[in-house]
Amino acid sequence: MIIIDVIKKSARRFSLPPLTVGLAWCFLAFMTAYLLKCPQRASRSAADALTVCAKRLVPSLFPFIVVNSLICKSGLSSAAARLIGRPFERLTGLPGAGAAAFLLGSAGGFPVGAVTARELFDRGELTADEAARLIAFSNNAGLAFCVGGIGSALYDSLLVGWKLWCFQLIPAILIALITADRKRKPAAPAYRRIDYPRRGGIMKLLADSVAGSALTMLKICAFAVFFAVIGDILTGFFTGAAGAIAASLCELTLASRVCAELGETGLPICAFAVGFAGMSVHAQVASVLSDSGIPMRRYILSKLAQGLTAALLTALFC
Repeated sequence: MIIIDVIKKSARRFSLPPLTVGLAWCFLAFMTAYLLKCPQRASRSAADALTVCAKRLVPSLFPFIVVNSLICKSGLSSAAARLIGRPFERLTGLPGAGAAAFLLGSAGGFPVGAVTARELFDRGELTADEAARLIAFSNNAGLAFCVGGIGSALYDSLLVGWKLWCFQLIPAILIALITADRKRKPAAPAYRRIDYPRRGGIMKLLADSVAGSALTMLKICAFAVFFAVIGDILTGFFTGAAGAIAASLCELTLASRVCAELGETGLPICAFAVGFAGMSVHAQVASVLSDSGIPMRRYILSKLAQGLTAALLTALFC
């Protein structure tokens, strides 16, 4: 009875269904028991995830995040919008400045697209609804990770990496076209003025971009380590394709390694993992969007559809 009362109070506090809160309590109890019973395996999983962060995530993502911050804070995104923003606006019904988020998010990888959209929202170039629509199709796996980290390193084939990258972009573009509102122009947002110091403005801008990007990178690595431990637990209970699917729901790097062990039969599951991104990336996006008022419901549904479509395309053409 005491446990039921606690669950009901937690459900009222967080405005969640009691079943959801109960499952969360069960998960926390299971994780506590696992960490107490198997501390060495959990430590090994965390160490492996940290190695992946040092060798793959930080080298491939950190420069893109810094450049993305410089582009948005310096106003270069508005300049880019004058070049490619008009067709982007016509196709998606979003302000042309959002083209930078799609391009950087597709080339740089998670969560560059979400970070760019948040920067544009903070500058007043996007409303909350426009930012939510933009993030739904602009937060994608990076080219370097798909081609080098998965195709070359795991499958010994650059072509496989290119296919995985393209197959996740096709549904992203379809989502952008399907959700576009071309009947009316996007509402003009209330611009927020951002003042930069006149003295040492460039160095101040660079310092702020690097420092803010470092904090974002730290959050990314933290989520990657935590969900890698959870994914390793699930792969211990499930084997074969079931284990690969379980890993794909948690963390992309772990999922790609598990799928590679299955050979070519694991390619559709790997494509789903690339399109869906995993709860680790979704938690990163939630951290980026915290205190912004930008809803995430559309993003989660879009990533699920993107993962399923990418898996279907891979099964048909690979």
